[in-house]
Amino acid sequence: MQIEKREQYIITRNTIAVLHLNDPIYQARILEADKEIIVEQSPLSIIDHSCMQYGSSYEGRVHAIGRLLRTDKKVPIPVHPAHGVFMLPTSSPTNSHCAWLSFYHIQSYKETKSRTRVSFYNGTALFVETSERSFDQQYKRTGTVIALLNNEHFFIGQSLS
Repeated sequence: MQIEKREQYIITRNTIAVLHLNDPIYQARILEADKEIIVEQSPLSIIDHSCMQYGSSYEGRVHAIGRLLRTDKKVPIPVHPAHGVFMLPTSSPTNSHCAWLSFYHIQSYKETKSRTRVSFYNGTALFVETSERSFDQQYKRTGTVIALLNNEHFFIGQSLS
């Protein structure tokens, strides 16, 4: 697999995962369908920078989604909701083990020895440092966010009463 090096990165529909990288220069590892990219920005900086590119900030997304879900812990981020880019954190975003995964790239997940193996539609897989139960909750939370943000598309011109 080809590896690119960059100073900055913007999350797109091709982004599968944003991972922490323990390196003095490169702070994040990006997985895309056909390549790997290492970036000087931190994962959280990439999330924030990408949200800003698409018209909001990370803090704004956390606040809005936190209100919808009634929580401010491990909030899924609609980075670019109009194009189906929803990133879910596997743990607290400040935790170095936190992986940000793109919801629509996830095919399946299964616990293996206190970690969870996440399989993607491009045939790759990744182990994340969380239980299947916790990952399942994050996955379902993200699905709820998608449903809440898209329900207006299903009821255009219809009365709900």
